[in-house]
Amino acid sequence: MNPYSTPDAAGSAAVAIVYPHQGPPLRVPLRRASQGGPPEQQLMRWFQQRAAAEPGFPRQVKSILLITNEPLCPTCQQAVRRFLQPFGLEARLRLQARQAAPATCGCRHSGAASPTPTVLDELLSAEVAAEFEAEILTEEQKKALQRIVVAEAEQLRQNLYGTKSKPGRSGDPVKAQVNRNVGAGLVRLANDINSRPDLLAQAARHSISAQSVAEALKAHGKRLIGKAKQSRHKEIEVF
Repeated sequence: MNPYSTPDAAGSAAVAIVYPHQGPPLRVPLRRASQGGPPEQQLMRWFQQRAAAEPGFPRQVKSILLITNEPLCPTCQQAVRRFLQPFGLEARLRLQARQAAPATCGCRHSGAASPTPTVLDELLSAEVAAEFEAEILTEEQKKALQRIVVAEAEQLRQNLYGTKSKPGRSGDPVKAQVNRNVGAGLVRLANDINSRPDLLAQAARHSISAQSVAEALKAHGKRLIGKAKQSRHKEIEVF
């Protein structure tokens, strides 16, 4: 198959090929953007997983070719090159597009309409994502991670207070203390995430790493603690 000439290029999946110093090229199994997310993010996820499974893999790579339907916008180009920089491969990435068009790949940076930010978008904000930038989550993975964090917060609340309901009403100072304790519990769990293989097993079913689970738990825990400190007499929702 020639990736440069496809009759239905607009609807076909992007192509990523990794050229090693020795051996045949490796074709990265990318899916259509509607199924797997932006192609550059799929490439970064695949590369990170391969590097984690085979630590010496990045040193074997000579160059990477990413062929997309439309040109990546400057922000997305910068993101994938920044991801490759620690491996010394940022200059070895070649980007090609099947269609000649302005660099508007459809992402939120290129002016396309973007969905309303979710709680996980807030949790995985710049300061949090910087700690585990290599892992890029799809929308499906974000939703799965949100369910895991929500369930864990509710279970912790039940363990501490014997109920899943949120004790106290708006204006009750007990409310802030409850959420502060739940937040602190989430942070402690994040720091000892390996003690919960059941939680990690849930995440693994969605190809979510332990590090992402830990950072999401920590981020939400700190969020609860911060809100409790700011206003101990206001109702603080878990999500």
